[in-house]
Amino acid sequence: MKATQIGILKPIIDTLEKDYDFIVIDTPPSESFMTAISLAVADEVIIPLQTHFLALVGLQEVIDEIQQVKRGLNPKLKIAGILPTMVNQRTNISKTILETIKEKHSKLLYPVGIDFSIRHTEASLVGLPIVLYDPKHQGSIAYNKVADLIIKGGNNGK
Repeated sequence: MKATQIGILKPIIDTLEKDYDFIVIDTPPSESFMTAISLAVADEVIIPLQTHFLALVGLQEVIDEIQQVKRGLNPKLKIAGILPTMVNQRTNISKTILETIKEKHSKLLYPVGIDFSIRHTEASLVGLPIVLYDPKHQGSIAYNKVADLIIKGGNNGK
């Protein structure tokens, strides 16, 4: 990947910044070209983390990648928080993953988690975010709480 390709998103973001308070770039959960160019222009990153063992194992790799971009391409980049997703409070694995994140990354952990629900899958199948597909669903309520925290300035609303 050439350095000129990394900067391809910057002029687009620069023209939009004056018109918006927040610009959200959603990338695939991988070390992809889109992820790299997005991290190069981002101010902050929210790390969605499924409460599954393999996702927890990969968390440090994601943090390392973000730190690498911060050291090189984008010194202003910071991690806004870790957002637990697909949480199933009835399972020991979800509880264990949440406890592990609290122990290792307490300052980054959002106080809101997104519970597992088939409604999220249904919303994806019809091509809508859950907040439009079912605005009264607990997942919609949780995402709105996260949005409120972000607007207030952080992962804990401070």
